[in-house]
Amino acid sequence: MENKERKFVATCSTGLEEILKGEVEKCGCEVESVGKNTVSFYADTRSIYMLNMSSRVAVHILRYIDNFFFRNADDIYNRVFRIEWEKYFSYDKTIRIDMKGSTKNLKNTHFGVLRVKDGIVDRFKDKTGERPSISKGDPDIQITIYVNENQAIIYLDSCGLPLFKRGYRIQHGDAPIKEDLAAGILLLSGYDGTKDFLDPMCGSGTFLFEAYMIACNIAPNVDRKFAFMNWHEFDKPLYEVVKTELIDREKRLETTITGFEKDSKTAILANVIKKDFFNDKKIKIMTCDFRKVEETFEKYVIVTNPPYGERIKTDNDITLFYKEIGDFFKKNCTGSEGFIFTANLEAAKYIGLRTSAKIPLFNGPLEARLLKYQMY
Repeated sequence: MENKERKFVATCSTGLEEILKGEVEKCGCEVESVGKNTVSFYADTRSIYMLNMSSRVAVHILRYIDNFFFRNADDIYNRVFRIEWEKYFSYDKTIRIDMKGSTKNLKNTHFGVLRVKDGIVDRFKDKTGERPSISKGDPDIQITIYVNENQAIIYLDSCGLPLFKRGYRIQHGDAPIKEDLAAGILLLSGYDGTKDFLDPMCGSGTFLFEAYMIACNIAPNVDRKFAFMNWHEFDKPLYEVVKTELIDREKRLETTITGFEKDSKTAILANVIKKDFFNDKKIKIMTCDFRKVEETFEKYVIVTNPPYGERIKTDNDITLFYKEIGDFFKKNCTGSEGFIFTANLEAAKYIGLRTSAKIPLFNGPLEARLLKYQMY
C-alpha cells in the first residue's frame, strides 16, 4: 500500500464518538468530522494499521471507495461495474457484500446486494476473465454500501470481523456487554490503571479484561487477522513494524483488578478466560455475592453493569436490588469512585447516592446511562 493519505470512516457505539476521535488522532490521522456513531478522517497506511490494532472502541474502519446518486438497481450496477475493483484485490479472494440503510428506489436491500455483486463479478470477468467467489461466513474482502434514499456510499472494510470481537470471549455468560462498549465505559470513567479496580457483578469478566488491557497498554487487536491483509496494497513489513511497536509499549499491571460473580458457572467461565488469555495473579475473580462481602475497597475505581430487571420477578425486587448496590457503595467503598451502567433509570433512583455525572449511552437498542458516584 502506498504510504499516502486516504479517506476513512470509523464506526462506534452511540456516545463513544469523542473517545474514538481521540484514538483516531492519537494514531496520527487527520479528523475531518464527527457524526453520530462515526468519525471521518484521512489516514496513511501506518496509521490505519495502528488504529485497527489499537482502537478500543471502534467497531469498523471503512475505506471510502465511491459516492453516487441512483434511481434504481441498474444505476447501482452500472456505477459498481465502473469501479476498478481489480486494483484493490484479486479475483481469487472471497467477498461479502452488506447493504445498510433504507431507500424506496430498490425492492429491498437484498436485491441491492445482488446488483452490487453482479457489478463486481462482471467487472472482474471483463478485465481478468476470472470471477471472485461469494462468502457469507469469513470472507477475505468485506464491502459495505450505505444507502439513504437516492444516495449510496461504498466502502471497503479494513477490519473484517468487527473490532469488538477480541477473541477472548469463548462463550457468553448472562447478558454480556460488548467489549467495545465496556472499554468505552472504562475510558469515560477515567480509568487508566493507576488505581485498583473492582466490578462487583462481573459476569464473564468483560470489564475486568478490558480494564487489564487498558492498565497494561495492550492493544486489544494486536494479534488477529484483518481484511486489509487481503488487499493488493498490503505492506506486510510495515504491518510487522507497527505491531512490534505496539507490543513494545505494553507494561506490567501495577494495581489489582477484582471481580465478584455469584453464579458459579459464570465465574468459572471468567476464570477460564483469565487463565487462557490474561494469566495475571493480580486479576482476582471470586464466586460470591457482593451483598455478603465484608471487605472494604478504598480509593478504587468501581465499574459495573447490574441487571436491568428483565429476569427479576417484580419491580419491588429490582428496586431493592439497586438499593443494595447503594448500600454496598456506602458501606464498603469509602473514598472510591463508582460507575453504574444501566438501562433501568427508575431503579437507579433507589441507589440512594447523589450522582456527580450522567452520561447517555446505549446498550444495543436500549437507552442507558453511565452514572457516576463519588463516595466520601
